[in-house]
Amino acid sequence: MISKNYSILNEMLEELYQELAEINRQIQFHLRCIKEADAYVESIEKVDMDDFALFSPRKNSEIHKYELQKTADEKSSHEKENKDLFYKREVLTDRIKRLEQISVKDDCELKLINLQEKDKDRIARKLQNTLLQDISHLLHKAELCSMYVDQSPAKAKEEMSIISELLQDSIDEIRNIIYDLRPIPFDNMDLKVAIEKLFEDFNREHSCYLDLEIENVSCENNVILISIYRIIQESIGNLETHANINTVVFTCKAEDGVCKIDFLDDGIGEDESKINTNEYLDISFIRERVKLLNGTIHMESNARKGNSVHIEIPLEEGMSASES
Repeated sequence: MISKNYSILNEMLEELYQELAEINRQIQFHLRCIKEADAYVESIEKVDMDDFALFSPRKNSEIHKYELQKTADEKSSHEKENKDLFYKREVLTDRIKRLEQISVKDDCELKLINLQEKDKDRIARKLQNTLLQDISHLLHKAELCSMYVDQSPAKAKEEMSIISELLQDSIDEIRNIIYDLRPIPFDNMDLKVAIEKLFEDFNREHSCYLDLEIENVSCENNVILISIYRIIQESIGNLETHANINTVVFTCKAEDGVCKIDFLDDGIGEDESKINTNEYLDISFIRERVKLLNGTIHMESNARKGNSVHIEIPLEEGMSASES
């Protein structure tokens, strides 16, 4: 529904832009006519009448009285037309400004919905690839156990032990998914602890040197903190696509009401001609999240020098990173 309304709104804006362009064209036409009228009157007033004065005592303005009056009337008409056009332009510009504000809001809502859908898709894939398979394995083991109960109690006991381990793994996986949906440290508004856990989990699977400098960034709006966490989470996930990483340097701090985040790794970089496009979906999602928070992001990638990301996000609503 939002997408449909957004399309209709953009169509309305396009029509208003065209109308505004036509009004500006008409205003310029009338201004040219007024200028030409003034030039005509000035040319008559400056005509040298010395020779003509020998034959007639009349002033030049009296001789061209009809032309001057006609020119004055035409100028007055153009000025009246422009007065009405200026008013129309002012009203139209105000209407366009208000619709643009609504359009920006709808655009942000669409991007937010898109990000939410991507998060849902990510969680769904995680459930299907891990938890669902584990539960299916558990069901198979439970069926085997029921067969062994009478035939081989020792075998049944062994299968029960395996089921117990699988259940514990499933419980841990459910905890991870819950944590993914809402980071537990945010219950205490602790961004620093949440980020540290992200890097602990990353380093458990990708052993490399971590140089971390993390401040406990605070903000009255908890949604901004969670969004910052998601950006860092997706950025760390993006590290997994960089081959041969030995060192990761990360800083997160607050300066002048802005959260500043820096990633630097020595892995094999991406194609720099493509990282600023939407070809890399993970990077595209990060950019969308940063944009929704009125932040800025700068990425550099080099096959030999590694990758770097600099992000700035305002910690106050209504503020942009460029205003810091």
